[in-house]
Amino acid sequence: MKGFARRALRVLHLFEDGLLALLLLALVLLAAAQIFLRIGFDGGMSFADPVARALVLWVGLLGALAATREGKHISLDLLSTRLAGKQKRAAQCISALVGMVVCAILGWYAIKLVQLEMEAPVVWALGMSSWVPQLILPFAFFAMALRFGLSALLGREPPA
Repeated sequence: MKGFARRALRVLHLFEDGLLALLLLALVLLAAAQIFLRIGFDGGMSFADPVARALVLWVGLLGALAATREGKHISLDLLSTRLAGKQKRAAQCISALVGMVVCAILGWYAIKLVQLEMEAPVVWALGMSSWVPQLILPFAFFAMALRFGLSALLGREPPA
């Protein structure tokens, strides 16, 4: 079972990394096309700017999720650099638990934000409702909360 879990995690991480790379490529290509059309033809795509803003949000949050997975997220290391052994592990566990709680709270409020958008949807771009690009918010924050929780449970960063 342990081997299956490791393979499943590897597949999940490859999917996350692939999606992140694909969205970043789409963002770069969209921005380049928009620049080309504006300079070369005094025009552009009306949907490009809102889609680019949504892609920045998605890339940023998926990047934060990947950083959390790798243990390269933003953190304050005031204590862990001065502690060793069990004390250091306890400080890391407390830090991970605080990160988990903060991300879970942000995920909860992100759900509320999406629900508010769903109550009065606005056409965003390409005929899509405005709440659709916001779905990354609760997903990413709850996934980060899960990763922080696993980190606290395991006493170290979750295995990549």
